[in-house]
Amino acid sequence: MDTIQDVTHALRLIVRNRGFAIATLGTIALGVGGTATVFSVVYGVLLRPLPYVDSDQLVRLWEVHPGGNAPISTPLLSRPTYRAWTQSSTTLQGLGSYTVGEHTVAVADTTRRARGTRLTPSLLEVLRTVPSAGRLFVEADAAAGAEPVAILSHDTWRDWLGRDPQVLGKRLTVDDVPHRIVGVTGDRLDFPPNTAEGVAFYLPLSVPAADGDANVIGMAMAVGRLAPGVTATQAEAEGTAYARSVERPMAELVFGVGDPVEVRVRAITDQMTSDVRPALVILGGGVGLVLLIACANVANLLLSRSSARTRELGIRAALGAGRGRLARQLLTESLVMSVCGGALGVGLGWVLTTSVPSLAPADFPRIGEIHVDAWFLIVATLTSVFVGTVSGTLPALRYSQVAVAPSMQAGGARSVGPSGGGLRRSLLVVETALAVVLLVGATLFARSLVALLDVDAGYNSTNVLVADIHVSETEGNSNRITQFVTALLQRLRAMDGVLAAGAGNMAPFGVAISSFGFRLPGITTSDGEPVVARVLQNVITPGYSEALGLRLLAGRYLAAEDMAPGPISMLVNDTFVRTYFLDGRPAVGRQFAGMFPRMLGRDDAVVNVVGVVDDVLLDDLDRRPQPQIYLPFGTPGINTRMPSLVVKTSVDPERLASMVRSEVEALDRTAAVSRVGPLT
Repeated sequence: MDTIQDVTHALRLIVRNRGFAIATLGTIALGVGGTATVFSVVYGVLLRPLPYVDSDQLVRLWEVHPGGNAPISTPLLSRPTYRAWTQSSTTLQGLGSYTVGEHTVAVADTTRRARGTRLTPSLLEVLRTVPSAGRLFVEADAAAGAEPVAILSHDTWRDWLGRDPQVLGKRLTVDDVPHRIVGVTGDRLDFPPNTAEGVAFYLPLSVPAADGDANVIGMAMAVGRLAPGVTATQAEAEGTAYARSVERPMAELVFGVGDPVEVRVRAITDQMTSDVRPALVILGGGVGLVLLIACANVANLLLSRSSARTRELGIRAALGAGRGRLARQLLTESLVMSVCGGALGVGLGWVLTTSVPSLAPADFPRIGEIHVDAWFLIVATLTSVFVGTVSGTLPALRYSQVAVAPSMQAGGARSVGPSGGGLRRSLLVVETALAVVLLVGATLFARSLVALLDVDAGYNSTNVLVADIHVSETEGNSNRITQFVTALLQRLRAMDGVLAAGAGNMAPFGVAISSFGFRLPGITTSDGEPVVARVLQNVITPGYSEALGLRLLAGRYLAAEDMAPGPISMLVNDTFVRTYFLDGRPAVGRQFAGMFPRMLGRDDAVVNVVGVVDDVLLDDLDRRPQPQIYLPFGTPGINTRMPSLVVKTSVDPERLASMVRSEVEALDRTAAVSRVGPLT
């Protein structure tokens, strides 16, 4: 009964003292809401278990050349290493590979763009998944010449086909190729677990010994399951031994030139979140400091409020209330205040947490795992109780023992113990110290951000619209993509507000990185060996360099005449010149005969260097520049699937996004646009 009276009295105090209540409740709401939000992010990204059986045994495996400047940041395992490891392993129970991509999908008279995963049948065994209908892939499904088959994700079966019980045997057309549906996954399989949009379907994948060219290494994204009792360190030692025992031709194209190959083995979640883990840990620590500041702030407010209530507390003591009774009343008031502020904090945290996926970058790891759930409410509740207990304990101890006679005097009462002013000053010192720590950390973060934004990326992202274009390339018509892109660019350049437009296979922050190796005829090393250039290979149309604002250091950009048959024109970047043209002669005007014989299928091609552009950082602002070359879009033998549009505008790029989509649809109703938006 006394507890109910204390709670009622506390609520009356909140109503009667609105200014005090607003300050206190606002402080608590910010502390609780911020803590719950950051916990949801940290838990969803770093701590939430993966939806697989014994997920702690699942590991990602990849190779590195320590000290090398890797052109491709994706963690990859060379196919020779992969095949050697799958044939015999004492540290892994299983090993599988996968790729992820966007596809044009037609099912049930509906065509759309969707994410699909190609995976080896062994990977489904590694994940220990069980289908909800039909079957999983078998090795025969991945064999050359096998009937195309597909497995639908549980969400696709539910959302696209309304849980059709007759789905097995129906057709799923992926990039113009019909696939027979043989199964539906369980409702917990979503692999890889990295982005919010999820995977719509799965196709079988094989990992051949070579890619048709014995001189080029193949790559695989590999996932394994550790054997019982085996550590990641033991698996790394076994994988490194296999990697050093096989031929890995041209591995430097992917891993850079460095020390002998080593294999890395990490838990999937650890590898996936390695880029953001340090920032999230520091963010969690920062929010912890903010919460402590909030506790000190609320305690100070309660001390001030209790100091003004000494007469009231003295009367209660005179009527028989003991120290324990007064302490309980003051602590109850603090807890009631904290619970009310916590309720406001839950609302604030709910809004912040649901906003995170829309504010974070699209490639933020495990972004789909950030949401409001039971853990969010538990943390918010515990945080509210923590704030109420910590901030209310000191006032309860300080003002629960009062001298009755002095408290009745006009001047109030002098309580037993240290003065209230001294306590409040001590709390201010604590708040100031914590705030200084936060300020120093925030300043360091701000300096890092400014330094990152000051990095010269080699291009101008202001008023630039980018978009990925998807066009199916039918058999016997290998020029379809080139023809489509050429026609689309003509339409875009005629639009109001467009200053320049182009297309390429590797726009900044795009979906692909193409690494390439070739000999430079006539250029040798100091010991007379032919120089092999290792470069990032860009394939671009005229207008691409102008739209992106590449800085021309010498010569000229690629022009319309460079698209015609004949000698191949080539741009190179500054790092390429400084790496391979060491004889002091100008880069522009150099001519090489017999270039790219394997790629072009002939050994009489002539390549002219027509220009030098500044270095461009494609996928990260803290990476070292790589040698790059730029060849004309549509050069025979070069893959130009999934080109990226780059459009320089005189208006807000967002205003042209819908017009770009309309132009693509007008040219080809089967074509699609994705990842369209401002480059900034």
